[in-house]
Amino acid sequence: MNSLEEKFDQINTIDDLQPYSISTDDGESSILELKSLQNDSFNSDNIGKTKAILAKEVCAFLNTNDGLILWGGDIDKTNQKLKIENHSDKNLANLLDSFKLTLTDPAPTGICFKDITDKDGNIALLIFVPKSIFAPHRVGSWDVVEGKKGKDKTIGRYFQRIGTSSQVMPENLVRSMYLSNGRLPTVDVWTSLDTITEPNKLTISAIVKPDKFDFIESYHLVQEISLIGSWLNPLDQDRIWKDVDDFSISSLKLPPIYPSENTYTLWNNSICLDPDSSYNQLVPDDELHLTSEEFSQVFAIATRTAFSARGIQIKYKTRLYIIGPQHSWIYLMNTGVKQDEFRKIKKLNDLEKRYNVEIFVSLLYQDAEIIDDRPATTVEPDNTRIKVSHIENLLKTLANRR
Repeated sequence: MNSLEEKFDQINTIDDLQPYSISTDDGESSILELKSLQNDSFNSDNIGKTKAILAKEVCAFLNTNDGLILWGGDIDKTNQKLKIENHSDKNLANLLDSFKLTLTDPAPTGICFKDITDKDGNIALLIFVPKSIFAPHRVGSWDVVEGKKGKDKTIGRYFQRIGTSSQVMPENLVRSMYLSNGRLPTVDVWTSLDTITEPNKLTISAIVKPDKFDFIESYHLVQEISLIGSWLNPLDQDRIWKDVDDFSISSLKLPPIYPSENTYTLWNNSICLDPDSSYNQLVPDDELHLTSEEFSQVFAIATRTAFSARGIQIKYKTRLYIIGPQHSWIYLMNTGVKQDEFRKIKKLNDLEKRYNVEIFVSLLYQDAEIIDDRPATTVEPDNTRIKVSHIENLLKTLANRR
């Protein structure tokens, strides 16, 4: 029995499910999908479409990873708590049992489901969907009433789970899954700013979340960084993004990716203070050398990573680390803070989704010190405040300079 199925067995109420939700507008995560049900969801006009909506999510989890579907659930946007949103009078367990074998082609196996309740006694159906050894699956075929359009656009299509949503699987991936007996490796690579432990060096790392089973010897990887100064403006306006390969010898020969259940570091590069260096000097010793003046201006670092391999469609990861002024983060380092020096800020979630970026902010800044001043752009960030308008302007600049 896998770990998510074990956790499924322990979930009996909506409160038990809350830890699997994340702080986004829809509350969904890579392993949790929410589908509310209305009082007309199962009438003669809508039942085919309702079935197709569920089949799409089942199909995506079967093709990608284990997942949970709360059928008859939603998010309360006033407090980001999960809630039961089931206005149907149907017995959902009996209904699913009657058509589960026709949801996908080939039929899904290993699906488990059970009722869960809230404090008021409302009922939703929690469905566990295991990643399938018979992939790829596609949504089954049945009549869907949709005016003159005929069949719903999900009917007969292949889906995969990407982040918090289920998306149509490209034809090349479907073909690859058939050629590899249904299994594609799942690998993520990103460039991370490590915990700050030295006053004159910032270490950036290539981090991999490997596949649990597949050994990957050959792959494509591009890493870029951008050094950001005060007002959250790039320090080098002419060359905003720098390729890590320009100053790294370790990445010229990419090490293989070994199967593991844990993330690990592929290699490190450093941005270091070097009083004898010239402006933005790139030296082939795995370090980017900066003068004292340049190094002291680093207020934030952006990273951008592109990764692909055989059977893995190219994935892009962009991250922004807001460090703060040098004297402040050196103080933070000297206080002995070694863990979780960066954190996510809830009020930046909409920027993350809009620009497809992850934003991490130093522990120097509390939530109240991140000021959402949009659309104003006139106040400079200082030691205790960061303006959301400046973050947005920076993200626009980073996105526009490829």
